[in-house]
Amino acid sequence: MKEDPFVSLLLRKCREHGIAFSEEQAHRVFQHVELMLEWNRRVNLTRITEPEQILNEHILDSLIPAQWLPREGSILDVGSGPGFPGVPLKIFSSHRTVVLLESNRKKVSFLRVLLARLGMKSIAAVQGRWEEWERLAVPGIPRKYELIALRSVRLDPRRFGDYARDSLGPGGVLAYWGGELAFPPESLHESTPSPGSLRFRGKHPYTVPGLHKPRYLWLWEKGL
Repeated sequence: MKEDPFVSLLLRKCREHGIAFSEEQAHRVFQHVELMLEWNRRVNLTRITEPEQILNEHILDSLIPAQWLPREGSILDVGSGPGFPGVPLKIFSSHRTVVLLESNRKKVSFLRVLLARLGMKSIAAVQGRWEEWERLAVPGIPRKYELIALRSVRLDPRRFGDYARDSLGPGGVLAYWGGELAFPPESLHESTPSPGSLRFRGKHPYTVPGLHKPRYLWLWEKGL
């Protein structure tokens, strides 16, 4: 995979989708993808290995929904895998604190090597599960977040409210994105919210180049 053609293609696609991405940011994304493919030869990080497909289905799918997400505050990326959407979101908004939460030890090892190579501050990889967040004692990382991002993560949506109470700050946003058959459904919205419960804030369709089916972003806000 050659760097300059990848960077040029990424910048063109970002312009087409109204994403303000710099050349320096695009080179950081290339470093992410390059290391991911290198590790993928011996550790199963992703089934998507063709560069343009990675650009579409991993990078753009991480960045396009950012138009509906909070612009400030810390981010918890639940089930980060090889770093999506957390690493592209951090590259896009370098001032934000990001924690990549991943249960697979080998993927966490990859993420830690990646973060060392990228040399970015205020981003960390943590091994663990979201449902165990209250029991995870990790020094130096926030306990509550302004945004929790879940991208195609397989979790029971009926438990989102329980998990969010432990890791989402008051007024914070829970964002889930996936395909048309993905959960969680809008019925997670509570008609009579209690303090600290999740309130449904909308469902946004969007398209990713190369995918024939639409993608969706669901948003909830935690009550004060």
